[in-house]
Amino acid sequence: MKTCSSIELVEWHYDITTTALRHDNCHKLANCTNEQPLFSCKCNEPHTGDGRNVCELPEMCTTNNDNDCPKDADCHGLKEKDASGNWVTCSCKTKGFEFNNKTRQCEDINECE
Repeated sequence: MKTCSSIELVEWHYDITTTALRHDNCHKLANCTNEQPLFSCKCNEPHTGDGRNVCELPEMCTTNNDNDCPKDADCHGLKEKDASGNWVTCSCKTKGFEFNNKTRQCEDINECE
């Protein structure tokens, strides 16, 4: 019987946490769930795929839930969350404006400083 992580000893088996031993074939960006008698693999959010061979990020800038860039900015997807927990960063289209990651807005900068 194959589980996420188990060692079979004589007539019984002892489950070990998935992070301790990986006997499953889940993708490194997926979680394994024991389901007797087998197991399942599911990609970690927001990754998508079959959980075994593929777990990849969707295009974050086309997803309305993740794209919070203002209309006057271009969206750039990130491979992992930034320090503020965002999956996208933005760059302002208008010269003299800079994107503020805290306010998530394009703000006028002082070019004389």
